[in-house]
Amino acid sequence: MSGSRRATAEGMTLIELTVALVLASMLMVVLLRVTNLVVSETVQVRRNSFDRLAAERLADQLRFDFENARGVGLQTNTIILAGFVGPNHVASRVHYEVQSRGAFRVLVRSVENESRVCWVGCGDLQFEPLGEFSVETGDAATGGLMPLPDRFRVQLADSSGRLMIREVIRHHAN
Repeated sequence: MSGSRRATAEGMTLIELTVALVLASMLMVVLLRVTNLVVSETVQVRRNSFDRLAAERLADQLRFDFENARGVGLQTNTIILAGFVGPNHVASRVHYEVQSRGAFRVLVRSVENESRVCWVGCGDLQFEPLGEFSVETGDAATGGLMPLPDRFRVQLADSSGRLMIREVIRHHAN
């Protein structure tokens, strides 16, 4: 009999085993939640890093186009620039247009016969004059569009409303 008492004293009772399993499963749930949080934060950091790089490239392109333009046309979801905005500073027109493509809204840049998507998940593209702005149609130098003001702001927000680009451009005198 003393042998069977030793075996019982050295082993775990059913209650102790159940408590240990419950504690282990609670620990696993906590670890899975922490792991999920770390993974989602890592994905968000990578997305923000990629967005920042893409936004900087697009901001450079927008700045180049607006600084070399002489005239601007504003339509719903579209900005048209005329001037020396083409390849090799040749006089031409550039269209920036927010379009719906499937489930996404995209910003498309078109020059002559070439179009490319500049931003996927575009929410809004805005042009805001900060200086004097003539709404009268310009001359041949402006491509028949309104002359650009001396200062203006260009903003691009993504589909969640996050401001990706906010550039104040000081346009050189015509």
